[in-house]
Amino acid sequence: MSHITNTKPYWVVWGGTQPQDRPIYWCDPTPTNIYTDLPNFAEFDTEDELAVQINSIVGQGDNWYWECDKRIPYPPNLVVWDNCDELV
Repeated sequence: MSHITNTKPYWVVWGGTQPQDRPIYWCDPTPTNIYTDLPNFAEFDTEDELAVQINSIVGQGDNWYWECDKRIPYPPNLVVWDNCDELV
């Protein structure tokens, strides 16, 4: 198992591009220890940058990350959004 400490608020780890290899991603504004067996790690300053990477990994279009059930909720997301509460 690898130990990684993020230095930017948005991060993602992933293993591949198959459905069972879905990325694991989150927002931690302060450095956090991440323990993973997944070989790939990337971190970003903005949610937009994270979304581009995740959408590329998943390969299901440019809006996959922005779906309510896939986007990082606020908080901990640094971007204030309604978490789609009004759509439930």
